[in-house]
Amino acid sequence: MVASQLAKRLGLTVVGMAGSDEKVRYLVDELGLDAAFNYRTAASLEDALKKHCPEGIDIFFDLVGERYWTPP
Repeated sequence: MVASQLAKRLGLTVVGMAGSDEKVRYLVDELGLDAAFNYRTAASLEDALKKHCPEGIDIFFDLVGERYWTPP
């Protein structure tokens, strides 16, 4: 939460991912992220990231520590 809020304060576009639709709504509605998606229901993580980040990703912050996606 803190990383996303700091990024927003710096004027960055912030896209989050969560494991439930409820958490996705929280990220957007409560924390003010620009977009978020449910990685459990996305057809593919790579496609979801391309959809929400069409110009690419400059910073990828993963607190979970598992490998979901490998940057190109």
